[in-house]
Amino acid sequence: MKKFIEQIIADVQNGKYIDVYITIFICVLLTILDVLGKVQPDQLVGAILLTLGVLSYGHLELRKNTMKLNDALQKFRNSTGAEIYLKNRKSFNYHDMFEPSQHIFFLAPTLLILDEWADYLQFEKMNKQNAVIQIILLDPNCSAVDSAAKCVKESLDTFRSRIIRSLDKVESMKPDESESQRGSLEFRLMPATPNYTMILLDPEKPNGKIIVEFIGYHTERHNRPHIELTQLHDGKWYDYYLQQYKQIWAASHLPVK
Repeated sequence: MKKFIEQIIADVQNGKYIDVYITIFICVLLTILDVLGKVQPDQLVGAILLTLGVLSYGHLELRKNTMKLNDALQKFRNSTGAEIYLKNRKSFNYHDMFEPSQHIFFLAPTLLILDEWADYLQFEKMNKQNAVIQIILLDPNCSAVDSAAKCVKESLDTFRSRIIRSLDKVESMKPDESESQRGSLEFRLMPATPNYTMILLDPEKPNGKIIVEFIGYHTERHNRPHIELTQLHDGKWYDYYLQQYKQIWAASHLPVK
């Protein structure tokens, strides 16, 4: 009996089977009151209608969840091979990914995403939510810039200017001494590019997530394959890319002023 009660408490705390427990409670309560002669017929009818309402709500939620599961299974059946795992950039909602995260790390040669998200990362994530931001860019003066530019089919000057533009964005994100900022911003320059980019979201936490983009050769930015790895489901490969980030961070250096 003790284990049964503990299980009920655990289920309620986790939001499980609430409708079932409410129905059981109402039925038990009505039975006791009926035996004691404390319930009137009209009250009994109202309680029965309430019970039916709770059961109907539970049935509706079950049908909704069943439909979602069927849709997911249908999408899975329609997907073949690598399409099950690989996505393109348009598949990701960056705001929804950034919003719950307190540690947001970026690794990319140019990181043009800062054009759109620098202000949000600075004012919303760092200033208001105390977030920690780390950024690794390709050193615009290293020997790897030429091959990296050729890989994405850009001139050396254009590619280097993109890096410098992102560096300027990073500099603009750094607070003035007079500003109050609870979060932090760290960035470094890597001496070589691994030919993929990464966004790491709370990477050391159980709900951590890593988005890996494979740059490829002469591929358009929005057509590049991405894979989403989670701490929960992709332990081996999640750890692999997390360690890759840590190694690149350790091998990178601060900008020379």
